[in-house]
Amino acid sequence: MQKTKTLAGFTLFETILYIALFSLMAVAVLQFAWNTLDLGTKGQSFRQVHSEARFVSMRLNNLIRESEGVNTVDSLLDDPAGKLVLEKLGSSDTVTIELQNSRITLTETGGESIPLQSLGTVTTELRFTMEGNSTDQSEYVGYNFLLQSEGNESKRNVYQAIARIFSGASIRNSGL
Repeated sequence: MQKTKTLAGFTLFETILYIALFSLMAVAVLQFAWNTLDLGTKGQSFRQVHSEARFVSMRLNNLIRESEGVNTVDSLLDDPAGKLVLEKLGSSDTVTIELQNSRITLTETGGESIPLQSLGTVTTELRFTMEGNSTDQSEYVGYNFLLQSEGNESKRNVYQAIARIFSGASIRNSGL
């Protein structure tokens, strides 16, 4: 009596089916991983821009509050490329806040310009407004600026974050 040998293995159809199923699962896992990384990059860009906007806003508020007044002759008010010249308390020195090379900069009398934001962000607009006057000690300096993540050829536009800030402060030392 002759024993028949049966081969154990996969047929061609089964092999193709397994490869197709494995490929579909691999594509799904890769797509999920890509979306997760993409979301993290978008979130990082958003956090950086909004963190810098908060910092610049707080710094501007402190500078305005601690000044003695505004030099309206040298300041450029109600202009997208605004410039604000603040008179320092108890001195003839000034602090100039302006837009230079897409950065909000701070310059004290005789000093260098110091950017208030990092290289990862740009400011496209900076406006200052004034309300009130120094005689009745009601000087209020308002400002708004548009801060956005810096454009880069290697980054896609979906990673761009924008923050527009409207704020201001009263000059506390006015008329003293």
